[in-house]
Amino acid sequence: MAPSPWPSPTPAAANWHGELTYAPFPVTLGDAIEVSFAARAEKRFTFSVWLGQFNSPWASLVGASHFREAWLEPEWKTWTHTWHVETTEPEARLNFVLGQIDTTVEIRDVKLEWKAR
Repeated sequence: MAPSPWPSPTPAAANWHGELTYAPFPVTLGDAIEVSFAARAEKRFTFSVWLGQFNSPWASLVGASHFREAWLEPEWKTWTHTWHVETTEPEARLNFVLGQIDTTVEIRDVKLEWKAR
């Protein structure tokens, strides 16, 4: 599959809404879920990826195993992170938080894999 560029909102817009979401899917207390993906950005900026509720209150489901903020660079980089689910949730979401961006972002090869149940 060819990479898809994700155009960013204009800086004057409410660009903190820059997100890419996959949802809904169920998770269970004790699940170990690995996310892997490749990404790059035309200009360097920070982003994060998290596993949370699909509906209000949109809380994190993984507590301390949260993917911390990282730099997205112009060169392709492959990321892998494992979460440990702390709450059973019938409608979870994988969320790429792109924040305040004024660049083009490409994300490809996204994979969620349950390592333990």
